[in-house]
Amino acid sequence: MPATIDDVAALAGVSTATVSRALRGLPNVAVATREKVQRAADLLDYVADPAASALAAGRTATLGLVVPGMGRWAHARMLEVVQDRAGAAGYDVLPVTLASAAAREFFLTRHPFRRRVDGLVVAEVPLDGAELLRLGEGRPVAAIGLDAPEVDTVVADDARGIAEATTHLLSLGHVDIAFIGGGSSDARLVAPAARRSAFTSTLATAGIEEVVHRVVESQASSTGGAAALSLLLDEVDPPTAVIVASDEMALGAMEVARSRGLDLPGDLSVVGVDDQPVAQFVGLTTVHRDVARMAARACDWVLERLDGSDVPARHEVVATSLVKRGSTAPPRTR
Repeated sequence: MPATIDDVAALAGVSTATVSRALRGLPNVAVATREKVQRAADLLDYVADPAASALAAGRTATLGLVVPGMGRWAHARMLEVVQDRAGAAGYDVLPVTLASAAAREFFLTRHPFRRRVDGLVVAEVPLDGAELLRLGEGRPVAAIGLDAPEVDTVVADDARGIAEATTHLLSLGHVDIAFIGGGSSDARLVAPAARRSAFTSTLATAGIEEVVHRVVESQASSTGGAAALSLLLDEVDPPTAVIVASDEMALGAMEVARSRGLDLPGDLSVVGVDDQPVAQFVGLTTVHRDVARMAARACDWVLERLDGSDVPARHEVVATSLVKRGSTAPPRTR
């Protein structure tokens, strides 16, 4: 008869919860304890059966990932990371996209999704702490990019990234700098307000205060970036540099600039946000956001709570950095 987790726990002299945490590589297990559990499992030829363990615990062995959509690289990357982390712990991942307020309301009130999962990672969908707790219905929830002190949250230091990008453009000699945002002004999302505030405050510190007309909101897509830059280029004195809220939007903006005969970066410097792989190949200067780390952290927190962790809500800010490439240069004299 195959060995069970109870057999391993008895031989190692620890609880079954500790065996589970040790064999899954989760934190908060002493090195000596982890080694003792692994030796016991090896001696007994114990092989964990995630599905059986979940069934015995009355669980579905599935985590939910809630994102606005899969059109952005960042959200698709988050899905990849959560699937990797959850899979290593014996969980499947069920993704759901919520692109509209109506979809969010249906999801919160009538959608049967939450009954099919043991825990949830919610990424950049505008929900507050009370809504996240209601969504979880007692299940663990971790949020990415949200202001929700009631649950575990991880966010990028977007303010620092945009401030660094703006300072970089100022150091090159740009004074006519514009910012293209991703369209959302929802206070529950941390990034949009942090980015706009960092942009305007950095310019104000440099003595450049007339920036109201230089902040444009658009759809968070390449099409949205193209449309926003078109508006800016139609001004009497168009900007010589622009910071765009995502790499996808930046690529759309760059295409519009080239279609109008502008030289990049001679006539227009462009900075993106995210640092997705394509940014390197097109030479895009961009703010690196560690999307993988944020997704991994949120997923691990959910798994830890499923394994019995009962610590207070955790909140982490992940550092950003500016990656300088060929899309930025000093402005030409007009």
